[in-house]
Amino acid sequence: TAERAEAADESLRDDIGTECQNQYGDVVDVVVHVCADAGAAGDIVRTFVRFARQASAMKAYLGLDGRYFDGRELVAWFYSEEAFESQQLDLPLT
Repeated sequence: TAERAEAADESLRDDIGTECQNQYGDVVDVVVHVCADAGAAGDIVRTFVRFARQASAMKAYLGLDGRYFDGRELVAWFYSEEAFESQQLDLPLT
């Protein structure tokens, strides 16, 4: 149901935000986004973490890429700030 999906997203947002804050640096925002067309995007859920400092983002990138979370391999990317700000969260990862 929609309520269960929203609760799962909130739990994921909290878990990732806390872990990133504790391991990599000050977290400004965490956004969990379910892709509109999972087949075209190549994934189902994207989690965006915005850090206060670029150095923290780099540490998170190095620490998270290729790691497994809940049985799924994480792929870390730097995403366009302009696309993020305008809520274009389904863009291809290139």
